[in-house]
Amino acid sequence: MSVFPDKEYSHGGNLRELAESNNISRQSITDFSANINPLGPIPELINILNKSITDIQHYPDYGYRELIAAISRFGGWDPSMIMPGNGASELIYASPYISQFKRAVIPVPSYNDYSEAARHAAISVEYYYCNESDNFQIDIRALSSAIRPDDIIFIGRPNNPTCTVLTTGEIESLCHAHKNSFFVIDESFIEFTPHESIAAKLPENVLMIRSMTKFYAIPGLRLGYAVGTPQHISRLKKHCIPWGINCIASEVGIASLENTAYQSRSRETMQRLLFTFFTKLTGLPGVHVYPTNCNFFLIKLQPPLNGEILHRHLIQKNIAIRQCSNFIGLDPSYIRIAIRTEQENNAFITVLDTILREYQA
Repeated sequence: MSVFPDKEYSHGGNLRELAESNNISRQSITDFSANINPLGPIPELINILNKSITDIQHYPDYGYRELIAAISRFGGWDPSMIMPGNGASELIYASPYISQFKRAVIPVPSYNDYSEAARHAAISVEYYYCNESDNFQIDIRALSSAIRPDDIIFIGRPNNPTCTVLTTGEIESLCHAHKNSFFVIDESFIEFTPHESIAAKLPENVLMIRSMTKFYAIPGLRLGYAVGTPQHISRLKKHCIPWGINCIASEVGIASLENTAYQSRSRETMQRLLFTFFTKLTGLPGVHVYPTNCNFFLIKLQPPLNGEILHRHLIQKNIAIRQCSNFIGLDPSYIRIAIRTEQENNAFITVLDTILREYQA
């Protein structure tokens, strides 16, 4: 069975398709559709690539021992609790096979691959719809009442695309109340935020997944990792492909995890850019910007403007955004935009302001 979704796959950062369909060069597009660190990869990336070239003549380490050791040092987790993956996606799609789950419970709007992963494992999906009036924040009591034994629950922390974050205390409370259920906590964006990871005090019925794509700006290399109990990691490994991580991705991952100066600078830069960008966005007419402390914004447009119309205007200026109509629980009025460099953010504000005022006139 293919792991590709049955329906057409839609996601941010699909610059090749955008370039081809609009007859523009991929390099000319300023990409606000993918939530990637605007600082780019670690400075020593080119040196690592050059040194790793000769390694492509050999198979990578089947057990990823050096990479696992680096993740262990980074997070303080025992190596037996760690499983690297070919991006967070491989681990998300493998997670439903950890046990014989009867149902997946997914708060929405959220990352579409949670439900695709459940369906691929032939598990029925129950959606818990978050309220727009609460800024799509999860109501813990309502979610808890929907959970049954042998459920697998997927929660983004922060959640994509709503930017909401459950506290570690709220996660721990849910896990304690439902010890016979299993929680997949996706922390792919947590390093952009000031929030503590759930993996600092990991409940036994939790698998924490992180992507290294976003924070370390290496989406083309495909790298992520999961942290859980040794028993859950052992089961997870059985459903991940062998040699799924190439030698170059492994070396870049190790160096990225060890570069604490880059990590600190990225967080400091992101919080500064976030404050400035948020202030300017909220001053524009005809938009509602949802609160965030992450590296992207969810925005609702006022009629007659919607995501498709705005996309058509912006792509003429070689600017890409993420339309959100294919997120369950959202409609065509929603868009998601990433935080990029200060110069790019300011240019985006100028273009968006002009378009919005035309539609408000």
